Amino acid sequence: MANKTEEFPLFTSLDKTTVQNMLGRIASYLYNISDIIKIDHKRIETSMDIMYEIIERIEKRSIYFHIYYNGCKMGELNEGALMCFWIIKLTP
Repeated sequence: MANKTEEFPLFTSLDKTTVQNMLGRIASYLYNISDIIKIDHKRIETSMDIMYEIIERIEKRSIYFHIYYNGCKMGELNEGALMCFWIIKLTP
């Protein structure tokens, strides 16, 4: 485990591919949820700036998992829970 400041990876801007992949995942989750709660998925509107912030926060947490849990990757449930948390918190 890294314990020196210089050993921590620096968080840089997300590349377009990562953002597009995460937006696709979030969109599919929202589409599935809209089917469950019986609302038209076309009525869901979002702010792209806030969605980018949500994606960035999830990626930062992924780095946190890697550093503090000896290289473990964040699981799908954790990622989904973080998405829900930030969607509720930031209401995009």
